[in-house]
Amino acid sequence: MPDEFMDDFVARMENFHSWSDMYLESLKLIKSNDLTTAIATLRQAEKAAETEKPTSAAQTAERLGYCLHHEQLLGEAESYYRKAIAYCAMDPVSPITKEQYDSAGPIQGELDRLQKLGNQAYAKATREVLSKVLENYGKLLTEQGRKKDAEDLKVQINAQESALAVYD
Repeated sequence: MPDEFMDDFVARMENFHSWSDMYLESLKLIKSNDLTTAIATLRQAEKAAETEKPTSAAQTAERLGYCLHHEQLLGEAESYYRKAIAYCAMDPVSPITKEQYDSAGPIQGELDRLQKLGNQAYAKATREVLSKVLENYGKLLTEQGRKKDAEDLKVQINAQESALAVYD
């Protein structure tokens, strides 16, 4: 039986070529309540997210925290929720370099528009991750009787969400 699981898992991983493929597959697995496979898929996505934007890493860490929480691996879940918060505190990654931006000349207006859209998308995605972290990590802390920690988490998340206004 374990060999069949590994064969199936390896076959699935061979089909993944990007962070987004793995992340979307993990969401399907979570929805179908296959948390063990979702955790394995998210761990692969975590490695791929290292070359992605901080938001990708934050989304992956939050979902890993969620799955580990439901599997009662509370210490590890807490660690991933904290990673998600840390990734959310990072600045967005610009698709163009400062030198490219400064030398844009006639296309400066279009670059400004695209940069603004990118920043707005970053802020929206980051707010969604922070909201999920607050909901799920807050629940974990409350379940453990750590009411003060849950309240502190809410204050921290609210402060991070407020700081995102600069990207709107």
